[in-house]
Amino acid sequence: MGTVSAMTVIGDRYELGACVGAGGMARVYAATDRLLERPVAVKILRHDLGDDAEVRRRFLREARTAAQFTHPNAVQVFDSGQDGGQPWIVMELIEGVNLCATLAAGPLPVDEALRIVDGVLAALHAAHRQGIVHRDVKPGNVLLQPDGTVKLADFGIAKSIEDAAGKLTSTGGIVGTPEYLSPEQVDGEPASPASDVYAAGVLLFELLTGRPPFKSDTAVTTALAHTTQPVPDVRAAAPGVPDHVAVAIERALAKDPYDRFADAGELRSALHGETAATVPLPPAAGGGRPRPRWTVAAALSAFALAGLLLLTGSGGDNQRPTADVDPPAQEAEASEPVPAAAEQPRRPAPAEASDPAKGQGKPAKAKEAKGRGEGKGNNGSRGKGKGKGKGRGRG
Repeated sequence: MGTVSAMTVIGDRYELGACVGAGGMARVYAATDRLLERPVAVKILRHDLGDDAEVRRRFLREARTAAQFTHPNAVQVFDSGQDGGQPWIVMELIEGVNLCATLAAGPLPVDEALRIVDGVLAALHAAHRQGIVHRDVKPGNVLLQPDGTVKLADFGIAKSIEDAAGKLTSTGGIVGTPEYLSPEQVDGEPASPASDVYAAGVLLFELLTGRPPFKSDTAVTTALAHTTQPVPDVRAAAPGVPDHVAVAIERALAKDPYDRFADAGELRSALHGETAATVPLPPAAGGGRPRPRWTVAAALSAFALAGLLLLTGSGGDNQRPTADVDPPAQEAEASEPVPAAAEQPRRPAPAEASDPAKGQGKPAKAKEAKGRGEGKGNNGSRGKGKGKGKGRGRG
């Protein structure tokens, strides 16, 4: 498509106007839909990323998925396509600012913070019911319109690009904004609705206190703090926070996803005071979420060997603006949806213990021992196995 300039028409339909946002992966233009005669926003992928077939494929696939999701608190995707191999998407044009600009002025009153997060949770709950996980809930992806309407931006586009670009440019690393990553994402596990619940808890904590609960000198140590550091009490920095809100935040930020709210709808009800939000108890011995083989120490080694922490592309998409600079509202990048039926990871059932073979008194043959195990994976498949062994023993 060549260099994009004002008055360029793409898709024989969308007339581009001024550039209203530029990030590490794409540029966003105010545009006019000539067919429907309405204002829209057009996001055009960066040329070097658009040259890669895998990035283009993911970009257009996730744009189609996002276009199927509609909610009053989510930015709507209308169309997608490519001109000369350069992919683009058309979405709702939002007038307003993102939460980064709002937070630059400091913490928000409790009622306003709860109102904003309620809009975010409403969109997330609807998305989770359609099998879509946002994976990148953060202030830069939350837009505020002049009338106060809350819009959660970009389900399904930029995160998939980041994943594809990461596979092309590095052998390891974390994709995401470290302040809002759930412990399981830091451990390299797939995101689930529980991961979005965790990020929403981080977002509410930051709106109430002016800072995220975990922040360190580097991106790596910030990410790892989610897995190792206790959750600070939000009331220590914001004494006016109601007890039921503080308890709900603590539960949303539980290390184990099984101990969090089942979905965004449960967290929303708890923040309304409609349901009790008990603080999760420590898991029983042997229970809880199975941790990956690579521990925190191993993770540090992996990061050191990889030499790269891929953080939302290769630019300033997630850089917080200064107090005197309002970022374009459409600059917020997107997150990848997962296939339908996204659900919480299931807690594995404990393995059954078997009695050892015994020999008493006179010589005897040890009885043949048989074992059978069955489990169900996240994709719904079942695995079975049998073990058989013989032995002889003397008393």
